Amino acid sequence: MWISAVAAALAVIPATTANAATISAAEECCSFVGSPFPQAAGVKAELSNPGSPNTVPHNVYADTKGADGGPLFYSSLAGPGATVPVEGTEFLTPGSYRFRCTLHRGMNGVLAVSSGAAVPRPKVRPTIRSNSLSVVRRKGRIDLALQSGTSTGPVTVTVTANGSSAASAKVSSLRAGEVRRLSAKLSPKGRKTIARGSSVQIKVRAVAEFGSVGSASKNLRAGR
Repeated sequence: MWISAVAAALAVIPATTANAATISAAEECCSFVGSPFPQAAGVKAELSNPGSPNTVPHNVYADTKGADGGPLFYSSLAGPGATVPVEGTEFLTPGSYRFRCTLHRGMNGVLAVSSGAAVPRPKVRPTIRSNSLSVVRRKGRIDLALQSGTSTGPVTVTVTANGSSAASAKVSSLRAGEVRRLSAKLSPKGRKTIARGSSVQIKVRAVAEFGSVGSASKNLRAGR
């Protein structure tokens, strides 16, 4: 019975590093050793740099960009003898992903993600709080709110008016379940667009680092 109880307890411990890839740099500059690097979906890879006297710092940056405009995954700089996480790899679905060291030309590799379920990407839900086109014109900004079901890193917000870029904003992070109110200041182009006509279609796009896109739209009309 004791053995069964221990086995049951171990079964509920999440295997967060099981089948995670270790991306290894060569002792002498400049290559990755063992590419393509196999990895299960849903876990975070790491970059390992040997501690040889001939070793120099390296990093990992995905060739492909994510919805947030940044690399699909990346690591910080790993000095000689250091091992660092490759952020964003836990969100990758099965497939092959090319990456490089940004410090050394020609130092490339492939992360091969196989079976398993990826961690769901964070999604931020934006809301347009502004209700009057006249107030937006007077204040020179769009009032918004952001909410996320999970904790996030940096969040980028872009606003269009009648299809043209009108404003942008950033927040450093969101806590799980937090509702963050903010205002996006109109750009000169946004002010010109808002100034025309009695009705403007406002669309907002919000995306956290490594996240999927959340969007909202509202038709604002002139009024008090």
